[in-house]
Amino acid sequence: IAKEALSDARAIQEKLIEQDPENIERLKALADTLNSIGALASNLGNHAAALEAFENAHRYREKLVSKFPDQLSYQMLACNTTMNIGIAKVQLKRLEEGLEDLDDSQRKRLGLLERYPDAGKLQQDIARGWYSLGKLFFDIKPRSQVADYLVKSVESFRRTIELDSRSLSNQYQMINALWLLGESYIVSGENEKA
Repeated sequence: IAKEALSDARAIQEKLIEQDPENIERLKALADTLNSIGALASNLGNHAAALEAFENAHRYREKLVSKFPDQLSYQMLACNTTMNIGIAKVQLKRLEEGLEDLDDSQRKRLGLLERYPDAGKLQQDIARGWYSLGKLFFDIKPRSQVADYLVKSVESFRRTIELDSRSLSNQYQMINALWLLGESYIVSGENEKA
């Protein structure tokens, strides 16, 4: 049902954009829908369809960023979609390409953080990005690189929690990052670090 609803929403939004290609709300809505289609395809294991949807979403997100370069939310959404593209490529065994996208997303987020140091949602996205990198490459990359990603994730979640100490989600995600970091150390024989 969700797949059909998203497909219908996409068709309607594409027709509306044909009528008014510069309508910002419609561009954002279509990008959001395409991103949701990608997420659904990924959850269903169709990584090729996910990649296609994420790449289409990214085109619209980049268009919004170019029109509004100082709009943090548009830049964050573009970074998130770049991260999704990278994850889809890794799942399609295009590891190097995927890693480039994942690193690019994190670099851009860190650049944004310099301009917006108190943006809690941005800090959270950075923490989740490092965690995703560590989790995604847990069985692929050297343990030292995985541990580096996870240490950065824990540090970022700590900063996120400092900005919003009431967020149980951030606390829970930091615990997951700590657990995976400990697991990484144990698997690599560094029990004292675990």
